[in-house]
Amino acid sequence: MTVLQMAAKIWAYLGFGRTSSSIKAPVTPSAPPMEELDHSGCELDISRLTECPICMNQMTDPKFLPCHHTFCLQCIQRLCPTQSRGLVSCPLCRSQFNVRAIDRLPTNVYVAELTRVCESVSGIVQTAKEELAVVKNELKVIKDGQQKAADEKLPQDFELKETKTRLNKLTEFSTRVKRLKKRSSSSEQLMEVMKTHCEIAESKAKSCQEAKVEAEASLATAIERCCSLNEQLELRYTLENSLQVELRKSKEEVERLKILCATEFEKSKHVKSALNGHISDLNGHLVAKQRLIILLMLAVVIFYVAFVANCRVKYCSQTDIHLPECS
Repeated sequence: MTVLQMAAKIWAYLGFGRTSSSIKAPVTPSAPPMEELDHSGCELDISRLTECPICMNQMTDPKFLPCHHTFCLQCIQRLCPTQSRGLVSCPLCRSQFNVRAIDRLPTNVYVAELTRVCESVSGIVQTAKEELAVVKNELKVIKDGQQKAADEKLPQDFELKETKTRLNKLTEFSTRVKRLKKRSSSSEQLMEVMKTHCEIAESKAKSCQEAKVEAEASLATAIERCCSLNEQLELRYTLENSLQVELRKSKEEVERLKILCATEFEKSKHVKSALNGHISDLNGHLVAKQRLIILLMLAVVIFYVAFVANCRVKYCSQTDIHLPECS
């Protein structure tokens, strides 16, 4: 798995780019309450892998030394003027290397990529923590509203109960008035008054009943919202656990890549030494061939001179021309 694929998986686990309808609730509601969530495990302590041993800060432009130790390029350049005789000592193992080779030092691409991934993951974790804090505040407000609704419901229930008691008493009194109506005509006026009181009491009871219904509806809405927020918290807790697993896997992948890089570097050194030996052998064969070509050219020149001299001797013997003797 490459680093880009790992970052894409982390992005998908955190839910960015997905709608709320595509997020499924966890199967088991085993997430702890919001007050008991511990987010310290979301940020793995991998700063030591990207920390420069010289400046103790995050590495910028990391470079390999011949001893396989990694430092910032600026720190290595600041270290050079303090050394003499064209050699620089590694601050960790004290092995020396040539100052002129600083510009040709290889870049530690794995440390650079790990630094970039750590920065992106830290930003994602910080965003998740901020969203979790917002959800905590919303849940607190909902709990306060739920408590307030429950407190308001108690006096309304008490008033409704008193109203019903009064209504029962008024009903009993109305029955008595009906009985007294047969005895006295003056009881009719009293009956009208009692009816009026009964209507007023019924209207009050009706208003109390409506207030109770509204309070129950608001309480049900608050409970539904609280349940949805609890489901979101459980989902975020699951995502945070997944993020921890992915970060642990990325750390193991980086360690494996570092070991593989060191192995490949050792192999390249052996190949380089073998190539140098082969080149030296080829140079020896080339010198031998050059010497053989020179000898062949000298033989050709001697043969040509002998041939020309023989031709001259034959020509002079046929024409009776006396060649001058060589002194």
